[in-house]
Formats: sequence, C-alpha cells, structure tokens
Amino acid sequence: MKVSVIVNGSKRKAIAAGRSFSELGKAEGLDVKLLVTNFRGHGAELAQAVSESCDAMIAVGGDGTINECVNGMMKSAHQPALGLLPYGTANDFCRSTDFDRDIHKLIKKIKSGQTRPCDVGRLKYADFNEYFVNIADAGFGARVVRRIEDYPTWLTSGAKFNLGILRTFLTYQNKEMKVVGDGFEWSDKSVMVVVANAKYFASGLHVAPQAELNSGKFVVLCIGDVGMKDYIAQFPKLKRGEILTHPQMHYFETSWVEISGQGFVEKDGELGGEVPVRAENLPSAIQLID
Repeated sequence: MKVSVIVNGSKRKAIAAGRSFSELGKAEGLDVKLLVTNFRGHGAELAQAVSESCDAMIAVGGDGTINECVNGMMKSAHQPALGLLPYGTANDFCRSTDFDRDIHKLIKKIKSGQTRPCDVGRLKYADFNEYFVNIADAGFGARVVRRIEDYPTWLTSGAKFNLGILRTFLTYQNKEMKVVGDGFEWSDKSVMVVVANAKYFASGLHVAPQAELNSGKFVVLCIGDVGMKDYIAQFPKLKRGEILTHPQMHYFETSWVEISGQGFVEKDGELGGEVPVRAENLPSAIQLID
C-alpha cells in the first residue's frame, strides 16, 4: 500500500513524527513517501501532486496542514484515504475524530483498509474556490486568526486564541451580514457567521455540538450584534459543548449557505477569501482512515 506523508515543515515535533511514521511504516511493509512543506500553500501543491499515485495520505501537523491536504486532494481526480497525526497549534478537527499521536495504531488502521466517509465544504467566491473540512466563518474569526499569527510560539494554543479573541473584541466593529440557506434567511449586524462541518474551533471551543462529519449538512451559527460581555457569559457553554442560548445567536442546518456583507473568511484556522461567499456541503467527498 502506497502512503504519502505530508508534514508541516515549520513544526519540529511534526517533522520528527513524520520520520518516525516513515520508519515504522516501512518496517510494517508500507510503501511510504515522506514530503515536508517549505512554505504556506506547499502542502496543497504536494497533496495534489501525489493524490493519484497513493492509497492513503497522512497529514502531520495541525488544522492548516489538514486543510492544505484536503484542498490538494479535491483538485485531483483521485482522493486517497486521509489520516492524521495531530502536531499543530489547535488540532481542532482531530477533536471531532478519534485520531491521536499513536503511530502504531494509525499504521494498523491503514493496513486494515477500513475507512469512513467525511463531508467537505466548498467555498465559492467571485473568482475562485477553496475547501474546508472543519469549520469556516466570516467576520470576527478571520481577524482573530490574523492577530494570533504574530504571537510568540511559547504561548499555548489556548492562550493564543483566548488572548486573540479578547483583544479583537476591543477593536472589532460588527458588520451588517445577510445569510441565506436551505429554508432560512437571516440578516442583522453580526460579529460572525460560523459554518460548521465539525464541532470545534479556536483551540477547543465546542461551537457546534450537533455537527456530524457525514451528515450532508452544515450547522450554521449566526451570531448577531454581541460584544465581549456576551462572549464571556457564553464561554462556559462553549467549553462544555452546550447549545448557546442567547437572543442574538441562531442555529440553522443546511446543505448550502450564502453569506454577504463585509469581512473576510477563515477556514480551518487559515485565512481565506472575502465575502460574499457561498458554502456548499459535498457529502462523503473524502474517506477518513478508520
């Protein structure tokens, strides 16, 4: 079985884990090709280049590495089964799966050949498309992602996101947004609109507890004109995975959603394009190693 391993080259622990997987995998009879990224977007290029020639692809890194692998795979005619070794900043997508850092267990799963379907979100802008597998959002989240990129590496992921969220609230101006989906329409001044394929974002915030990876639908959370005080009040529910109960917070389920207004998009912890954007759920577009 041919396995391509795409490693986030900016993370020393990820590189070490990738090398360990390569050595152990070869010892178990796998045909392993180790590929290390050198720049932002390189993972997508590598994934697209090798997708048609491998049976499985392993992303070694965090949500950004997974996102790049999925974007590369989706641009290929063949999508290999995807596996993960979480060595990133937040590792939020892995919280909705049973992937961990156990290399021996992952190799055993690969050799079993068992997989399970996973939906993928396609983001359609005016002049290009991109994909996400965890969560995309428009508005506030992109500003947070941009801010935490400059934080020192010694800060924990939770500290980076919590500090970034609180500091962004001090300056962020809520925008008028319009959201249209299957059977609903919502418009208001908004801090952010969340489109969830999985359950977690922002380093463990359980924003969409009802989301399932193979439901064929997104959970959309429209957060209206709220501020830091409202966020702090709802924070315990976000950590516990409870439905948010606030007159300015509204959940919907839909297979597609269109967002218009002002602001940028972040997807899987990476900066994306600018609204307006249409998100479409592509049911069972990829297979996760199981």
